[in-house]
Amino acid sequence: MNLIPRSTTPRPVDTDLFEAFDRLHSRLLETFPAATEGTAGWMPALADLEETDDAFVINVEVPGFDRDDIKIEVMGRRLMVHAEREEEPREGTVRSSTRSRNHLHHEVTLPADADDEHIEASLDQGVLTVRMPKREGAGRKRIEIG
Repeated sequence: MNLIPRSTTPRPVDTDLFEAFDRLHSRLLETFPAATEGTAGWMPALADLEETDDAFVINVEVPGFDRDDIKIEVMGRRLMVHAEREEEPREGTVRSSTRSRNHLHHEVTLPADADDEHIEASLDQGVLTVRMPKREGAGRKRIEIG
């Protein structure tokens, strides 16, 4: 049995395919109301964790949020970034949306050698940067195999 199609001519993409996917996605979510209850407008935040020689740096995208909308907390080795704002009034019916709206959340487990006493944070052009220096004496060690 040959599973490879004989024609290699690409077929045109049906532009209604995306609309059909959105309808299917909406219908699927309607079947699980408990799973989406209380999460309207909530989106996971897009973020990067970078390690430099002397610090850990987290960049979290928080588009449209002001400093007063953002809360940063450390609990044990967990760093949590939560952003929340009032919902903007909308005109008309939203048919599809992938934009973050009212809530963003990001959580990361900090490496043991992060110094949570000297964390610095800044906000620039919709990107929150959290910098955690490494503890004194922390760093990568190479172990030779004997």
